[in-house]
Amino acid sequence: MATRIIFKKPIYKEKLEKELPEVIIEKPNEIVDSESFKKGAKIRNIYIKLCEFKYKRKVKIVGRNLLSELGGKGPIIVLGTHHLTIEPAIIQSFSKNYVHWISAAYFPNSTSTKKYYFQQIPFVRKLFLKLETIPIDKQHVTIASIKQLLAKGTKLLEGNRIVGSFPAGHSDLAISTKIPDQFELGHSSILQMASKAQDGINKKIPVVLVSIRKNKRDGKYYVIQQLRYLPKKFDRKELINEYIREIEQKYTEMEKLESREYNPMKLLSTSSVKA
Repeated sequence: MATRIIFKKPIYKEKLEKELPEVIIEKPNEIVDSESFKKGAKIRNIYIKLCEFKYKRKVKIVGRNLLSELGGKGPIIVLGTHHLTIEPAIIQSFSKNYVHWISAAYFPNSTSTKKYYFQQIPFVRKLFLKLETIPIDKQHVTIASIKQLLAKGTKLLEGNRIVGSFPAGHSDLAISTKIPDQFELGHSSILQMASKAQDGINKKIPVVLVSIRKNKRDGKYYVIQQLRYLPKKFDRKELINEYIREIEQKYTEMEKLESREYNPMKLLSTSSVKA
């Protein structure tokens, strides 16, 4: 049987950590083989083309384009910086395969009132469902919602899809995405998805760390990608924080690109690929 979802009130971090390991995925192709998923392929392909048209010429890849190299060969985890609002579209512009993002289920408007994508705006709700994003409500995280997130993400990975997240949250949002422990668990659960999917397909899943910075000198979006693989044993919170530090470190170093004399290749290190 598929995972049974029981909706509860928001709960504390300790209970979340205790019950999360009980999630079992028994039908890995339940999502990617579904009729709704297949019907949404046309919309996702249109979205890919729009992203390429809008941003591909504005993007400069420093070093290897790992998403292009690895795309189509198996599942991938993408973790990126979120200092802009358009990173998903920028990343999609140089990834030949569609990226399924873990997305906060609301955005604050000018009066800081929550507007839920999937509840209050029919068009946006339908679009996000067709795009097969993975919603997470950062203000009301429950065991049920985390299990639902894990189930969908793991099934997508086992179906050889790309799943992405911005684990540090958006740096410019009026409401910080870094405060609630439950929300932190929600975004770090992408590593648990990868671990479960690896066990299911008996294959290592690459983790691609993507740092994006807009260059004030030429207006281009510079991108550095780093390749990682999950260790056999890890603490979810510690590892996601390590990845965040690495992503943000590259983002900070990319400020050097403002100088015409600086060679972008100096930003690459021998540690860009780790087991």
